[in-house]
Amino acid sequence: MSHLLAKERGFTLFELLAVIVIVGILAAIGIPSLVRLVNASKVRDAQAQVQGIIRGAQRQALLKSTDCELQFNNISSPPVTISDTNTTSTVACLTASTLKLPQDVKIVTNLSGTPPKLAFNFKGRSNKAGTIVFYSDKAKQKRCLVIALYMGMMRAGEYTGAVTDTLDPTLCNTATNTL
Repeated sequence: MSHLLAKERGFTLFELLAVIVIVGILAAIGIPSLVRLVNASKVRDAQAQVQGIIRGAQRQALLKSTDCELQFNNISSPPVTISDTNTTSTVACLTASTLKLPQDVKIVTNLSGTPPKLAFNFKGRSNKAGTIVFYSDKAKQKRCLVIALYMGMMRAGEYTGAVTDTLDPTLCNTATNTL
């Protein structure tokens, strides 16, 4: 009989509990980091989408020789949407009528107007300068776009200041300079 017991192998209850505790500790450490990483990715994606929309509207203004205006809706209550408010022409400035940002992503801007607007003339020049900051309460990262007056040049980067109504474009640490 002792010969049969020697061949039976398995894990004891103590060993199984130790593995469960270790896996639980690793999950408790890793899951919040994963959530922050996912939310930071949403912020970066939103910034890239808005930068693409603004570039596209500027490009359409140049190509179609018309004025293009973008409107930022629901700034204070996400999801933020960006719509084409081009009323001076039948030409659409956006490929889609509205861009909807992820629910978790918020933006603050110092572009004027209620709701804030950004327009490009038929030469692709912007009618105002402004800063747009993208952030999520669930991520530490803040991204920004700074739009230059007249030429409509943009720079994108990471915003190091506080997210308030008075945004400082010098606090947008530039990642790339683009037209």
